[in-house]
Amino acid sequence: MVILQDGTEYSSESTQAQPGQAPSGAQTQATQANQAMPTQVLDNQNAQDILQQSLQMPLICVGHQNDNEENGLVATLEQAMEGFRDRVLLVTLDISAHPLLAQQIGFMRPSAKLIMQGQVLAELSGQEPVDQIRSLFERMVGPAVDVPAVDPNLSEEEQWITRIEQLRSQQAWQEAEACIQEASTQFPNNVTFKALATHTLLDQQRFEEAKLVLGTIDQADACHAQLDAKIKFFELGAELNPLPQSLDEDPAGLNDDDLWAHAIAACYQSDYTQCFESLLLLFKRNSSYREKAPKQALQWLLTLMGPDHADVKTLRRRLFSVLH
Repeated sequence: MVILQDGTEYSSESTQAQPGQAPSGAQTQATQANQAMPTQVLDNQNAQDILQQSLQMPLICVGHQNDNEENGLVATLEQAMEGFRDRVLLVTLDISAHPLLAQQIGFMRPSAKLIMQGQVLAELSGQEPVDQIRSLFERMVGPAVDVPAVDPNLSEEEQWITRIEQLRSQQAWQEAEACIQEASTQFPNNVTFKALATHTLLDQQRFEEAKLVLGTIDQADACHAQLDAKIKFFELGAELNPLPQSLDEDPAGLNDDDLWAHAIAACYQSDYTQCFESLLLLFKRNSSYREKAPKQALQWLLTLMGPDHADVKTLRRRLFSVLH
């Protein structure tokens, strides 16, 4: 329920984001580097839907009486919003054309209102230093995210994939999920974005949501088995939390439990060759460890690596020779 300054309530069923998706209506394309944020226009017809979004993310409402006021305020805010574009929603309101709505929100003059959880938290004149506004955003949604420019010569799908991987590498999960949702909408038949959604959820150990996304991928698709194996590995890692942060120790000098943790940590860090070596060493040393877990994990690992991995054929032959 959104309650404005005069007590007006805007109530509707809250639209919850689905696994790997941005909140409904969020302007996710704004995550693109060097691209101005699409700005929604608030009016009497869409006020309920737009204000409801402030329950999920901060909303900046720019109240103006003419185009010059609007352009000036929006330009200042867009400059401040670099790195926050997908976590702060920007809307404008013509307070002359919609005086009752302006009064409900609390506009006495042209300005910008910061609304969160249905409450007006602050008023901005547009004269504040950009760094001051950015500090306000940072306190509300966390540090700014740097999204480097993407090669414009890539196809649009490849640009989305590159951008999502950049965000994942920065652990900018919310922005990555928003990009995945937008890309999935544009390219609904590209299973890569479902795979990226699964990877992003696993990065956050959101296993049940990852399984739900995996369930939407055809089991005949090559990536299904790989993603399923990765989920199994990451669930093993969650049982061992915290995992070793460094792989520098000599696996041969580790006891069985530490060697198992070393192998799982290597998989988390995508060092599949090291993971294989540690698991194989453990299997040779104690094949019955954890009810023959090393053997099962080795098979999962080879599935996770996929048939196109440069080392997978060699590793399969090595495992076969040990098993037989």
